[in-house]
Amino acid sequence: MSFQADRMSFECHFEQREKSLFESLLRITNHKMSSLRSFFLKLCIFSSFTLAILLLWEFYAPDRFQNKLMWPLWMFFLVTTALIHYILVKVAEKNGKLFVGYFMGITAIKLFGYLIILTLYGLLKRESALGFTLIFLVLYLLYSGFEVVMLLRHFKK
Repeated sequence: MSFQADRMSFECHFEQREKSLFESLLRITNHKMSSLRSFFLKLCIFSSFTLAILLLWEFYAPDRFQNKLMWPLWMFFLVTTALIHYILVKVAEKNGKLFVGYFMGITAIKLFGYLIILTLYGLLKRESALGFTLIFLVLYLLYSGFEVVMLLRHFKK
């Protein structure tokens, strides 16, 4: 009888521990998903702000500072910022030690990729390169600043 009671006590303890572990995992998963949802909401709000800036730019800037690719550039920065943030957060979740290397690598690739885009556009379309370059740099600075602030806030938690 004592063996049976010990076995039941063990099973009860094991079930409680399993339930507690499951609840902890669920809480962590919900927090991480909530964090990503929060980021994407903030990105949408920030992108609305940059959209307003681009509308003002389109309305008030002289023709030589205009470019037909303003809206695709805006969408490009919106998507790349979301993708990069998602990748960095997932890497940090798997192994926090890899985050710095990934961040530096992605930043370097992004910087050189953007430099190549600016150079190629400048060489292929000299007449509209000024407007393209200015819009590109404004969007780059805005979205890079947003990305850094959001990553700092994310990892402070």
